[in-house]
Amino acid sequence: MKSRRHKYISIIILLGLLLTACSNNNSGVLESQPPEQEQEDLSELGQTLNVVPVSTPSEAQEQEQYQIQTRLVDFHLLNETTGLAWGLTRNSIRLYSTVDRGGTWVNISPAANVQFTANPKYGTDVFFIDKNNGWIVRNGKGTQETVVLRTTNGGLHWKISSLPKSDDIKGISFTTITRGWILTSSASSMGKEEKYLYRTDDGGANWKKIMQSTEAPYDSKDTPFAIPNKGYIMDMSFVDSLHGFVTLQDKGFSALYTTKDAGKSWALVPNFIDRDKMDSCSSLSLGNPEFTGDASNNGFIPLACTVGERTKFNGYFTSDKGVTWKLSPFDVKWAKGLNQMLSPVFLNNNEGWYLQESIIYHTINQGKTWESLPISSTLQKYIEMYPSIVKMEFISSKSGWILLENVENKRSLLLQTLNGGVSWKVL
Repeated sequence: MKSRRHKYISIIILLGLLLTACSNNNSGVLESQPPEQEQEDLSELGQTLNVVPVSTPSEAQEQEQYQIQTRLVDFHLLNETTGLAWGLTRNSIRLYSTVDRGGTWVNISPAANVQFTANPKYGTDVFFIDKNNGWIVRNGKGTQETVVLRTTNGGLHWKISSLPKSDDIKGISFTTITRGWILTSSASSMGKEEKYLYRTDDGGANWKKIMQSTEAPYDSKDTPFAIPNKGYIMDMSFVDSLHGFVTLQDKGFSALYTTKDAGKSWALVPNFIDRDKMDSCSSLSLGNPEFTGDASNNGFIPLACTVGERTKFNGYFTSDKGVTWKLSPFDVKWAKGLNQMLSPVFLNNNEGWYLQESIIYHTINQGKTWESLPISSTLQKYIEMYPSIVKMEFISSKSGWILLENVENKRSLLLQTLNGGVSWKVL
């Protein structure tokens, strides 16, 4: 009897220590999820992954593969062979990495006791600068603490830190393995939100608030030249350690703000959208500034013009880190329906892809002209089964992924192309 009592006490102590590590200090280390061969949540399936249950790369050849089924909610490509995909199971993030084009996956999930209330999105809640260094933010909206998880060894171990306020996460961006930013907001009144920007210079162990915008009466803590309280944050992106961009949405119109001092002060890019040329649009929305290609000087921002129940895209391009931008009209049809806000994606300042009604269009001249690729029967079939297109991303002229979803049935499916979008296969 005494032995059994000691056993129960030991279990309680261990649970207490684990919970403490997840809510307090910056030095807490969370192991990746242990290999799990049991079935995932049967109510949310769709994607079958071949998982290699390894702790270190050297063990990969000694372990047998096993399969799981899971509902993926997002992904990100790091290069032609390496990528990440993740979903939520019972409010715990399940994060998987591949280094062989999706042939096999490794479970690199942090501990399950860090719970999420919404699907983590890349660039908002998840960011990886390479296959080893990554960060995950657990939104602190409500009563939970805003937790920042970080790894420097590809998810083998996770360390934990936190932000001082529990707000809504709007964006995360890193330009080096040490310098990064997290942008948060909280509602203040109709059409306005308080905005806070945090920066780290030690890889995420510590975060310092460098910008605050509340516009509250007698609030001396607001920083000069902050992003205004008016309008809602859409996206944030940094191109280097000093220069960054934030897009705002306010009453059907978008604005672009930029910083040149690592986020301390911000300025509106004047006359960024020519309203005279867009006067027929009932609403205008800027997408996330993406800096891609061989040189980070090159960037792209999609612009969505919506009239009634139809949307048409154009794009802004830069070749000087956003000092100047040029509007490029896209020769594409108006889109409507479930996926009308799915924007074109660009690999560089010339080559891009656009998916509309199961047909992929390809451009090599900045969207001036688009060529429809041969219809993929595989892609067409799965879009009928999974009609919501969550995301499309290309990492090279040949390699790209698409994530499809059936929201009603809580199912998802990840597909891959290795020939520039001509043919597709399920990963």
